[in-house]
Amino acid sequence: WSFLVACKSEACRFLWYLNEAEKSLDIQYRLLPTVSGQSPLHYFDGATMRSYQNPPKAWETVYCHRRPMPQSCAKYRGYDKNTVNYSINDFEVRMSSLGEGAGRGVFAKLDIPAGSFIAGEESSKKLHFSHTTTELMESLY
Repeated sequence: WSFLVACKSEACRFLWYLNEAEKSLDIQYRLLPTVSGQSPLHYFDGATMRSYQNPPKAWETVYCHRRPMPQSCAKYRGYDKNTVNYSINDFEVRMSSLGEGAGRGVFAKLDIPAGSFIAGEESSKKLHFSHTTTELMESLY
């Protein structure tokens, strides 16, 4: 099974990307209580919802085996040894100079040509901050 979710508002996107605990609480608040006191959902919870947020790698693999191969697969999938890679040492985190309230940003220390890899050696590591985590971090600084 495949599906597509499209949001018309920021609020929809926020609810879609709640973490597992937040989604479980959201589900609990929205459900009507049953006579038995048990959850009316037997096969769905925050962990299940979390698995829908990011499709499995296998879906990408199946998609990219199409003939002819989609251009996005040829261009953005895998590691091309002939493409110049700029490591994380070529970047710095600092306050933005765009004005008050612009916050922090990641800035290149040198000009990086279009089409270059950025931290290719780090790209296999997944890092995601939920919306609520980002709000919390921003409120501290």
